[in-house]
Amino acid sequence: MARVFVAIDRAVDKVIVTTGIVGVALNIIIAIFVTLNVFARTVLNINIPGLFDGVIYGLVIFAFLPVAYTLRAGKHIAVDVVTTQLSARTQAVLRISGYLLASIFVFVLGWKAAQWASTLFLSGTQTDTDFLMPKGAFAAVIAGGYFLVQLQIVRMLVRDIRLLRTPKAPSTTTATGLRDKPLLCASLLIIGVIIGVALFIYLNSVVGLFFLLLLLLFAGMPVFFGLGLLGCFGVYALLGSGSLMQIPITAFATVKSFSLAALPLFILGGLILERGGIGKKIFRFAEAWSGRYASASLVATITAGVIFCAISGSSTAVTAVISAVALPTLVKKGYNKAISSGVVGGATVGTIVPPSLGYVVYCVMTEQSIGQLFIAAIIPSAVLFALYYVYVVGLGVVNKKALFENGKIPAELAQRKPVTLNDKLVATKEAIWGILTPVVILGGIFIGIFTATEAAAVLVVWAIIVCIITRQLTWKVLLDATLDTAVTTSMIISIIISAFLLALVVSQLQMSAGLLAFIDQSGLGQAGLIMVLFIALLILGFFMDSPSLKATTLPVFYAPCMALGVNPLWLGIFYQFMGEIALLTPPVGLNLFIMTQTSGIPLARVIKGNIPFVGFMSLTLLILYLFPDLVTWLPSLMMK
Repeated sequence: MARVFVAIDRAVDKVIVTTGIVGVALNIIIAIFVTLNVFARTVLNINIPGLFDGVIYGLVIFAFLPVAYTLRAGKHIAVDVVTTQLSARTQAVLRISGYLLASIFVFVLGWKAAQWASTLFLSGTQTDTDFLMPKGAFAAVIAGGYFLVQLQIVRMLVRDIRLLRTPKAPSTTTATGLRDKPLLCASLLIIGVIIGVALFIYLNSVVGLFFLLLLLLFAGMPVFFGLGLLGCFGVYALLGSGSLMQIPITAFATVKSFSLAALPLFILGGLILERGGIGKKIFRFAEAWSGRYASASLVATITAGVIFCAISGSSTAVTAVISAVALPTLVKKGYNKAISSGVVGGATVGTIVPPSLGYVVYCVMTEQSIGQLFIAAIIPSAVLFALYYVYVVGLGVVNKKALFENGKIPAELAQRKPVTLNDKLVATKEAIWGILTPVVILGGIFIGIFTATEAAAVLVVWAIIVCIITRQLTWKVLLDATLDTAVTTSMIISIIISAFLLALVVSQLQMSAGLLAFIDQSGLGQAGLIMVLFIALLILGFFMDSPSLKATTLPVFYAPCMALGVNPLWLGIFYQFMGEIALLTPPVGLNLFIMTQTSGIPLARVIKGNIPFVGFMSLTLLILYLFPDLVTWLPSLMMK
């Protein structure tokens, strides 16, 4: 019997891995189709039938099929600030409890998707695109994808049950007391769920919803499971079982978006360039042109950060590259470790500098123009980095010793010979393709040559050409980048889908209207609402990352912000700044841990060095609020 179970487990694993490979293939197909669409329209002045539809169909399949593979890889975002403090056995019991709860959401979505598929097949309903296909096939993909997720949950349950049955289970902590009470912690979670449900049904639905949300997230449940579970529960509790069919319909409608196709393409293009060694070349270019004054290497790090941010669009990726390249160099040159960490953390705000994945997520959730938001972010990014430059250069002028460890200015600083013009030109030649990347992408969007989604496809093609020219492209580089893209995109799209499911509940509870009424009655106005949102995102950012912040708060705050006249582009910039602040604030500031791991600098010093740069981001938001034209001026020119 044991052999049978092992054989079944291996077969399921092969199927799930195959879905990851399918995700890779779909990524490539989407990139090719969008690129062909750009070429046919701009060069040949024709529209090739089926390309647009192919992108939509590919994205729908991609959104649901590789979810189980992403879960298998352990890549789904979770709030682990509490669970990491528990013993291994307690963590396992909480995971089991979380998986059992998550199975409710997975089962409902898969079951209702299967019913929907059956209805669509029987009625012969076809898609509403130019290239007609049975709509039931895509509903079946949703059902199949979440059936695999259910199987993967079962496999993870079995793994954790085996861990509990092991006499000497591995332990990552020396937890005592409540931290090493698995059954008690699981009981508290179940009791908390019961209390939350009772609050929702009998006392106050809004209070109950937020209680359940925080409980599930802090118990370590992946964010997309937690949001989806609450969405299903809320729809059932408020509208009855007959409305559960809205779950798969909403999920399908969420991903049926040409704009969303920009997400995997921007990730893929950035990863190819990153794996192609562009980061090191950009840093050498920045160092060559930064000069030989006290703050020169810090200025070079900021310059390299802003260029690579504009290439990658992912904050964690940029932080990993720049901290690995720049931090050891800065420490070796004698710069203060805290200041060096702060400069790297501040310079790698990858989702603020366009083009950015965060802007794509915001625009998909709010139905705004991705291209306009990209252009709107140019001046705010320039303001932020200008403050960085003023800070490090001014610190070198006012108190040069503060820049260096223990106040000791290295003798080599005064003795170093200036970089020759030839050295500068060589460094520029090596980095030129990376430097031109944001110019080509943003310039094409601004002029109107291509849309943001098409620009993402152009980025993929550009990245491949650049890596071929620089002889950095191998099949392994391309395959690894594409597989990582499939996993990362699947994770983010899953959160977006669950956020839209939660938005159904928020809409039914009229939470946005209630918040707006509270703002009106209290007399806070627009400034008060922005301050409330700033504080809420700041506090939540201590424990969540940028996609989670958007997923949990945009359904509530977006409508009131629009009602009070907040510009949607300005709000998008605001959310990105808050997301980056979240990455630099403990206890869950991911970029802080990346810098610590890559440099060996103690976490306390990394946090201390990043405090001024978090302050500069907050100051920039204040400047943007006082002078909103800094956000809206360039998009207005683009529209003209």
